[in-house]
Amino acid sequence: MWEYYEGKVILITGGSGFLGTTLVYRILQKAPCSHIFLLYRRNLSNLRELWNQWLPEEIVLKMLDPKRVTILDGDITKPECGLLVSNINMLRDKVNIVVHCASSINLVHPLGRISQNIIGATEWLANFALQLTNLERFVYVSTAYTNTHLFHATPEGDVRVKEQIYQLSATPNVQLEWSEVQKKGSSVEYQSNNFPWAYAYAKQLTERLLYDIFSCTGSSHKLLILRPSIIGPAQKYPYPGFSFPLSTPMTIFTAATALWPTLWARISTRYERPETEATNDEVPVDVVVDRLLTHLAFGTTGPVHAVSGGHARQTCKGLSFSLSLSARRLIAPSKSTKYGTAWSGLEEEISWLGG
Repeated sequence: MWEYYEGKVILITGGSGFLGTTLVYRILQKAPCSHIFLLYRRNLSNLRELWNQWLPEEIVLKMLDPKRVTILDGDITKPECGLLVSNINMLRDKVNIVVHCASSINLVHPLGRISQNIIGATEWLANFALQLTNLERFVYVSTAYTNTHLFHATPEGDVRVKEQIYQLSATPNVQLEWSEVQKKGSSVEYQSNNFPWAYAYAKQLTERLLYDIFSCTGSSHKLLILRPSIIGPAQKYPYPGFSFPLSTPMTIFTAATALWPTLWARISTRYERPETEATNDEVPVDVVVDRLLTHLAFGTTGPVHAVSGGHARQTCKGLSFSLSLSARRLIAPSKSTKYGTAWSGLEEEISWLGG
């Protein structure tokens, strides 16, 4: 598949993040692309310092080779992503592929605070991409948890989510919905559907907005939406175990469990026995990157999941066993307490004992 990338010019946002860094590394390692442009809100020395903390120096030198990579000053939180007019014009003439990885991943902030970062920046980037002289593909990195509202559509504990765009109403008007969010910091659709976090709704609305933008211009065949689950440390590259601090949730949980004798974790589930039925879906970052690059090269359109799958997910009990091995101490879900109905129907509180 790598021959597809020969001579291609790629624009990447979020290239300094955990997923973006792995993506840049993999492209430079395998794909004979012509050039990569990275949108970065700080200067080159900051990026070099960041990568030098987690990557061997020889790899960093290759990833910052000016013959193959150009760092552009930009910020997705600003109008036109903070790009200079001269850079916008240059990109318009050169870029073939846009990969949009940059995004807030805050699960606490309200919709009004994160909407511009997630939805507004993506809208501008999509409209800009459609102005590119030689646009072939636009890739948006979403999340496998963008349709968490579907939990209430079925009595099952494990909800099946298809690789499709889910509308929130019978007569959707995504442009009006987005305008409402911009004006009020919320929308009728957001209030009518039970999302656990504003982040999930923002990603869900972004997917629908992208589909509308590309469909209205007859360009839906250029749009790829990747939905990764919980991203974990690398399996193989840049090296086994590669990760950024605070970028791999299960690693954080492992560290916390090892540091504190008793750790309480509250999970939302309908299962009667969450320790053996509820699961954790983590996929290595390099696996996510390879799925992205493979689907991009082979022309896949619409949403695609990048998840560990039904056979690879870990139960709470299995996770506790893995944590015990890594921490070399007893860590087990020792207590399960039922609570009243909440976002997910029944909440189960599990005490993870480490001692």
